[in-house]
Amino acid sequence: MDMVIGMANDLLQRGKEALESVGNMMCESKITVYESLQRLYETVLSLSNSSSRYICNLEQERTRHAQELVRVERAHAKELRELKKKKKKTLLSYMEKPRPMSSWLDYDTVEPFRRIRDILEKQVELEEKLSELRGAVSSARTSSDTLAPTNNKVQETYGPNNRD
Repeated sequence: MDMVIGMANDLLQRGKEALESVGNMMCESKITVYESLQRLYETVLSLSNSSSRYICNLEQERTRHAQELVRVERAHAKELRELKKKKKKTLLSYMEKPRPMSSWLDYDTVEPFRRIRDILEKQVELEEKLSELRGAVSSARTSSDTLAPTNNKVQETYGPNNRD
């Protein structure tokens, strides 16, 4: 805009010089032309100032708008943090609610579960003893089978009728 003002000032000076160089013009006409040129120059200055103010106001509005956006974003982030805290508290409270129920269930179920565990342990012990007994019985059978032919030979040799 400074360039436009400079050009308007140059044109005003040239117009004044041109009017002064014209000698056969009436004085009143020269004054009217001077005043008109001066008003045109003032109009250009006014437009230039108006344009500068408009640009300045536009920048201020952009700055205000940017600040408002930052303020809104901060408020939104704060609301999100508060909502997150609230949800966390709600979740924790939901997690706390089952504890009394679970302690009640534990109280009612501890003894039966202990008895079931004891029964299972006894069952395992009995199965181990049973397998040991089966092993002993099978080993006794195999030893009696090996003794049986010897008894037969004794009976053959001496026989029930031979009592010598």
